[in-house]
Amino acid sequence: DRRQAAPAIDPGFIERRVKRPNPMGQWDAETQKHIQEDFDALLHDLVSEHKDAKSRSLDNLHASASYEKFKADEDRGRKLLKSRIGPVSFLKGSFLLGRSRFAQFCLGHEVLHGSYSTHPNPEFQGRKGWYMPLFILDKHWEHGHNRFHHKHPGVFGLDPEATPTNHRVSNDFFAEKGDRISALISAHIKNFHSLFFIGIVEANKVSQIDENAWKDLFKYNKALAKKEFVTFPLEAGLNAPRVLAGNLFSFLFAEVISGILGKSTHIRDDSVSLHIKEYDASSRAHFYINSVLNAGNIDYPFDRSYIGGFDKHIEHHLFPFLSSRKLDEASDRVRALCEKYDLPYTEGSLGKILLEGLKVDLKVLFAA
Repeated sequence: DRRQAAPAIDPGFIERRVKRPNPMGQWDAETQKHIQEDFDALLHDLVSEHKDAKSRSLDNLHASASYEKFKADEDRGRKLLKSRIGPVSFLKGSFLLGRSRFAQFCLGHEVLHGSYSTHPNPEFQGRKGWYMPLFILDKHWEHGHNRFHHKHPGVFGLDPEATPTNHRVSNDFFAEKGDRISALISAHIKNFHSLFFIGIVEANKVSQIDENAWKDLFKYNKALAKKEFVTFPLEAGLNAPRVLAGNLFSFLFAEVISGILGKSTHIRDDSVSLHIKEYDASSRAHFYINSVLNAGNIDYPFDRSYIGGFDKHIEHHLFPFLSSRKLDEASDRVRALCEKYDLPYTEGSLGKILLEGLKVDLKVLFAA
């Protein structure tokens, strides 16, 4: 029984909450075979394009330019907090610093997926990891996110980022009265503290193979907290309280941005979360179908370079090695295959998707 691979799963979880037929039943064995063949062919083409020397050079230039822009925002934010006074400069400085934190995390997300493995800077190759300006350790993120979430995205019992406590509240689930508090906690975590709590989830996963996982995370977080909440404020002299408050707000801004993007690309009313009983981990067709079912794209109305391709999350689930620059190029081909096989290629405006997601949260919270 594959459920034994995930002892944290409540044995009655599936029977209590699922109220729909197995979504994988929509595609018979023959159709799944053709889905696998076509998506494998697309994968082969995209890998070839990704390895093209000219394309890689453009990717590397894109990564370097993005990093310089993010660091410039960080410097501007810190200067506004350190040397100015007034509420406008405080909010602007905190926002610039927070946006820069999240943008550097997004770039690190790509780096740790191998998107820039030929970059002249070893840090961009991922060989030296990536400094996450948030409370997540790069090597923990790479292990849990790459090897589990992206291998079986959103599958209960296989993906550590999808658990009963932090469940994805989609239309295909219902909650018993006793589950209301967990739904409320889940919504809170996902909307406001997603990266912080996912950092803990990833550390827990790494602790299964590395006894020093928690020690390493504590050491990293301690050093980051000391720098942000002690060293930088003290350097500001009389502006120390302002810098301390601005740094705290910057982490909040980063978490809110991550919560908005995480919810709008994964936890939506049109996403489908499979269970370990419904998913064949050995089937490439199941991987392709599930990757499409469990993600959605958004029309992001702001500067997309700051979100590292999160708006094209269907393509990112399918082909995580692609840089954010290349995801757009892949989207038309993915959409065409989805139309061919009646796969739900879901996309829409950010505001509408968040509103629909809020309705689903309330539906679960007040379930009969």
